[in-house]
Amino acid sequence: MNQGIAVLLGASVGAAGASFGAVVTAKASRWQVRQQATHTQRQIQRQLRRDAYAAILQAAEKVMEANATWRAYLEMLSPGTTVVTPRWQEEVDAANRDLNQAAAVVILEGPKLARTASQGLRMARNDWRSALRAWQDAVANHGSMQDAQDRTSQMEQRFNDAYVSFVSAATDVLALPPAADAGK
Repeated sequence: MNQGIAVLLGASVGAAGASFGAVVTAKASRWQVRQQATHTQRQIQRQLRRDAYAAILQAAEKVMEANATWRAYLEMLSPGTTVVTPRWQEEVDAANRDLNQAAAVVILEGPKLARTASQGLRMARNDWRSALRAWQDAVANHGSMQDAQDRTSQMEQRFNDAYVSFVSAATDVLALPPAADAGK
């Protein structure tokens, strides 16, 4: 074989190898960039969820405090008392709004497990609030106070159970590996 042809052949093989190496390097770089972007996106999503779950728990605790104040107020009233809506009613309303707003974020950011648990928490809150209103009506209208108190206690327990269920769901979601929580 001619020395010139061997040089050309060697150069061609070298160029092809370099081109192949450049293509492999470029693909590997793009893959690494995509992986890093996906990892960063998952970290951001996880932080958003963590913040949303903390907000709903804080709002739920405000609901518990406000409703406990409402209950204490009702326990002090005697039958036939005209119920005056005191300032704490504003706290009850604010706590309920906070819970609704926090739940809205969970509905947007959370997987199904968290969305379902937040909806259960809101429904339990609504039932507890209805029971407190029924008790308030029973006070004003000489109704059955014991039934109203019992129903309120049941609904308070239901809310507490829903709170525990939400904590469990949020903890489970946050404990999952980043890609595994997509279907939950």
